[in-house]
Amino acid sequence: MPWQTGYENCSAAGGGLAIPDSLDEHRFIWEMFTSWGGGQGSLWIGCSGTEDEGRWMQAGGSGRECTYFNWAEERPRNGSRVGVCTAMKNGEDGLWNDLACSKRRHVICEKPSAPTPKMFCLQADANGRFTAE
Repeated sequence: MPWQTGYENCSAAGGGLAIPDSLDEHRFIWEMFTSWGGGQGSLWIGCSGTEDEGRWMQAGGSGRECTYFNWAEERPRNGSRVGVCTAMKNGEDGLWNDLACSKRRHVICEKPSAPTPKMFCLQADANGRFTAE
């Protein structure tokens, strides 16, 4: 699917396109794709080009720049400009490629984990009323 469609699908599921922010996360995402998704083709991730050459922004309009990159050799070739997005490439251990956002690629989403609920115990007093401990 095109990058924008992938972004919209991830957003509708309560998340966003995955954005690796370290080599460990890059490897984790690529391993998930190759083991669960068959590893055929390329995989859109959540960085896209801007009007400012050399700036890659995170999906979602947060205004945050992508700060970690793992480009394949001789990439980015197309420069960072509107309409250019990033994908992890098959055959190169997921090294990044810059492509027209309209190209059809696989998508992987990430979403924040649910917050851990606060736990507390109630104890009944002699009158049967609960008190928090």
